[in-house]
Amino acid sequence: MGLRLTGERLEEIKERVVSMYERFDINCVPISSFELATKMGIKVIPYSAYNERVQAISDTFDISFEAACYALSYYNKWLAYGGKTYTSYEIKILNLFEKAI
Repeated sequence: MGLRLTGERLEEIKERVVSMYERFDINCVPISSFELATKMGIKVIPYSAYNERVQAISDTFDISFEAACYALSYYNKWLAYGGKTYTSYEIKILNLFEKAI
């Protein structure tokens, strides 16, 4: 079963896409997602660099690669959604992460 959009919703999506094309000066097809992300100010990290970061966390904290994947995810969420003040223990952990990555 496919998704069916109303004509109104389809036109809204088209307008948003054209607006994005104009805003970020996109004038070729197919669109490069990496180029678009760069134009939007989004930092793109190659997957190969992700593995290096995870390995560094694994080595720093002496944990498995899988546990380091979870730790990196937690760290990124901590920075994005965490508070602005930290305990001394949290500051030490943050410093370890900064050194690792």
